[in-house]
Amino acid sequence: MGRETMRKGSRLGAVLLAFALMAGCVAAAGATAAVAASADPQQAHAAEQGWKKSRGSWWYQYANGSYARGWKAIDGAWYRFDRAGWMQTGWARDGGRWFYLGKSGAMATGWKRVSGIWYYFSTSGAMKTGWQQIGGTWYYFAPSGAMQTGWQKVSGKWYYLEPSGAMRASAWVGNTYYVQANGAMAANCWVDGGRYYVDGSGRWVPGKKKPVVPLYSQAGRLRVDGTHLVGENGKTVQLRGVSTHGLAWFPQYVSKPAFQTLRDDWGANVVRLALYTAEYGGYCTGGDKAQLEALIDKGVKAASDLGMYVIIDWHILSDGNPQTYQSQAVDFFGRMAAKYKGYGNVIYEICNEPQNSPFASVIKPYANKVLKAIRASDKKAVVLVGTNTWSQDVDEVIGNRLADPNVMYTLHFYAATHQQWNRDKLKRALDAGVPVFVSECSITDASGNGAIDRASANAWLKLMNDNAVSYVAWSLCNKNESSALVSPASNALSGWSRGQLSETGKWWRNAIANS
Repeated sequence: MGRETMRKGSRLGAVLLAFALMAGCVAAAGATAAVAASADPQQAHAAEQGWKKSRGSWWYQYANGSYARGWKAIDGAWYRFDRAGWMQTGWARDGGRWFYLGKSGAMATGWKRVSGIWYYFSTSGAMKTGWQQIGGTWYYFAPSGAMQTGWQKVSGKWYYLEPSGAMRASAWVGNTYYVQANGAMAANCWVDGGRYYVDGSGRWVPGKKKPVVPLYSQAGRLRVDGTHLVGENGKTVQLRGVSTHGLAWFPQYVSKPAFQTLRDDWGANVVRLALYTAEYGGYCTGGDKAQLEALIDKGVKAASDLGMYVIIDWHILSDGNPQTYQSQAVDFFGRMAAKYKGYGNVIYEICNEPQNSPFASVIKPYANKVLKAIRASDKKAVVLVGTNTWSQDVDEVIGNRLADPNVMYTLHFYAATHQQWNRDKLKRALDAGVPVFVSECSITDASGNGAIDRASANAWLKLMNDNAVSYVAWSLCNKNESSALVSPASNALSGWSRGQLSETGKWWRNAIANS
């Protein structure tokens, strides 16, 4: 009986031991699962697609229970996950390229400021280095990716980068150094339209002037050839210059020193003498004709002494129909042609800005009469004929040209008002073989006193330069309006410094010098 009792006790102990072992195994398995869950985000949650956060870190789970690893596009943004599935932030290097992942984990593209430094990332997220053209502007990024500013030496050349990082081009830096169109600092050469010299260190050499060779001494009397002007040597000539305001309004700017400043400092080769017909002091409305003709004579002789071309402009404006003062125009131009027939540099503009005057039925008959008076004395002078709607409708001339081969047709623009639609008119006329001369233009609106439109102005300048179209900027005076070239605060009549020019004057000075 004792042995039987002992056998039962042994069996009971074995059963209890087995249960204990099983309980230990279950507990161990649970502990192992908990450890695994802390190391593997896939085991931490049930399969519900979306972002998950465990122990302060983010991961992304798919509906099938798997989780994101490597680069993944989620909701329109790219993210990078390590091999364990945790979302990464900050700088990441992949395939030899650097990427930046924001605090949200989203990959950066475009401009990004990191710790106070600007970087630029491509659409693929790769950090850019070296020269990069962004939105039409050049920037330079160091090998670290940091955007550079100030003076930087790249491949042996110096460049100046604005505080914004944009490369400066075709401009002065601190009135001492000049950077060229490609941004590189100039050295040992003439710059800014050939007006200034910089030495080997790039510094401007004050007082050193490049000898000016007047255009008239090279080209002589001009003639129309196709859509262009050509000189006696047969080479294409593009006239670039400035118009006076009304001669009765600002006579003080009609002088040899003023014109010489335009020639030597601006690179101008033509001036336009604006003789108003009807406005204040108008030639046909009570103005002093003798005094006005004396100013024209002074201007013609000053330009001639300087080897510049000169336009005598019959400046109709409020008298929009050129036939209003047709008899006076015939008399005036007949006498001017007789007086200046020996001047090969004189050009006649016979109607500034006609309005409500169709070319074929109004302007052309008028032009034929005035042209006849000019040709009675001067068979070769270039003559400019205005077009309808303030000389905008130059395309009306297509199929309606005058028989005289030495006539050009004018187009006027004010860049803030006259946009692509007017540039298209110029292009249509040129494509049809019409010789066009832009005898008045500005970068403001049509009032002459509005906002400046630099983008439109640049488009006009490119179109004219690309097609060798001659142009004259309005106007040489210090009138308190945005199209005046001299600052209203300046009383200087010549030798204008940059500070004495208006914003429009600064733009045209640069445009004329660098065309």
